[in-house]
Amino acid sequence: MLANQYDVTSKMNSLFTNNIKSPLILVELSCRQYQRYKSNCIHVTSPYIEDKKMYFKRVSYGDKVIGNTVRRKFEFESKPTFHYKEIKCDSIKDRFVYITSELTELKCMFPNMEVIKSDVSSHIFEKDYISSGIIMIGMFMKKNINTVDYQGNKFDCTSLEMLKRCKPNIITKNGQHFGSEGYFYSFGNKGAYERNSTGSTVGQYTTKRSKNKNKLTAIEKNAEKMERYCSEEVHKAVSHLQQRISTLQRLISPIIDVAYKRQEINGDINLKECITSVDGLWQSQICVNAQTSKFHTEKDVTYTLISVPQQWKTTRKDTFFLFQLNPSHNIGIKMSEGVSFVFHGSMLTHRQHCGEKDKSKDPFFNVACYGNKRLYDHIKKSFQTLHNKKY
Repeated sequence: MLANQYDVTSKMNSLFTNNIKSPLILVELSCRQYQRYKSNCIHVTSPYIEDKKMYFKRVSYGDKVIGNTVRRKFEFESKPTFHYKEIKCDSIKDRFVYITSELTELKCMFPNMEVIKSDVSSHIFEKDYISSGIIMIGMFMKKNINTVDYQGNKFDCTSLEMLKRCKPNIITKNGQHFGSEGYFYSFGNKGAYERNSTGSTVGQYTTKRSKNKNKLTAIEKNAEKMERYCSEEVHKAVSHLQQRISTLQRLISPIIDVAYKRQEINGDINLKECITSVDGLWQSQICVNAQTSKFHTEKDVTYTLISVPQQWKTTRKDTFFLFQLNPSHNIGIKMSEGVSFVFHGSMLTHRQHCGEKDKSKDPFFNVACYGNKRLYDHIKKSFQTLHNKKY
């Protein structure tokens, strides 16, 4: 077994038996990786927290990034003009950007941080791995959507109508989650409010219900189709991002991977395999016209994946994912087809902007996957409940 594979499994298993609350799982780049792509990095240092937001006092740009940024601004009704730097991934050599930070600084700030090594290809063993002390807190790529391997299903107005008929929108009231608006349709695992027969509070996102058997069959069939569309985009995104980190699927949310396997020994807590599990993701979401009006951080345990699938032409403009590195330094990634990225929601203050002044009726789709504190807490408590019943 590779040293790093054993190390990751061992570390993740220990989190279910110790008293650490809400661990932050982050990836350290190897010295080889960091030196090779240093010019593709936005490096942030001197972290601090202000108004429950994560900021960095110092921001530096690698040589390949600095020449491919464009100063832009949004003008909001009744709000100050918002200035930011657009990072143009498709103009940068290798079409990707890292956001990195210092391990020692983050570890001092977050004692509950667990670091796993990124370089775990088949020929890399412990003795060959040289630590860089550099943590990846974000990675952004732009795929070439004209290649054969990117072709597939396209989202359109019909997709939105199908989602409305078969899945509930998890945002039931506009603004309840950092000013969230739009449609959010989720698949896979979640922390549940009710216990099942074994005492577990791990559950799955459900479809809409109907007493009519034919209607229920149609609902379930449509839900399966939309989950398949979502999983296809997740697979494309992870496969593309793995060009930079070859085993990313085992590093995005390793704590959930280990929890699933742990059920074989410790008992079933109702953590289910889903279509995206093969890519290391245990929850997925189709977002339509989604935006969050407030900058925020998330209580996430794992990385978040965002990807923009192919969709029929939309007239919606100014669709960006924005990061506030500090109160006077903002960057943005245009959410165009083929853009995929991972970032740690607890480390980067962010919001999604979806043309707030644009009243177009054309839907805009993106997919998202994350592992939040709530799911981790429910998994850990469910294991503890099973243990207490046995002993």
